[in-house]
Amino acid sequence: MKLEQLLSEDQREQLLNLRTIAKRAKRIDEVKDDTINKIAAMAKGETLLTLGTELKKEFGNKNVEFISMDMIPVHFRVKVGNKTVVVISKKYADSPDAVVGDIAIGYA
Repeated sequence: MKLEQLLSEDQREQLLNLRTIAKRAKRIDEVKDDTINKIAAMAKGETLLTLGTELKKEFGNKNVEFISMDMIPVHFRVKVGNKTVVVISKKYADSPDAVVGDIAIGYA
């Protein structure tokens, strides 16, 4: 006997909703990984400043912001959908999603 047959109508609906939410969350994680992996691949053999040019080519000038202020380390912010990816020197990163050479990459 299948699990669905043992559940009430409300319980089946809740189970279906949970499965739908889990599928959406998995797709969001895949998108995150794709963005991080794409930037990590671009960072190979690059310095932080030369990577900025490549980021602007890939994501567009409007979506890539160069940050250089007093008391804040030099870094790039890349807008991808409604998320922001930060690309910074690894010595300033606490728990990055990826590290390539001296470059750390992660979601803000």
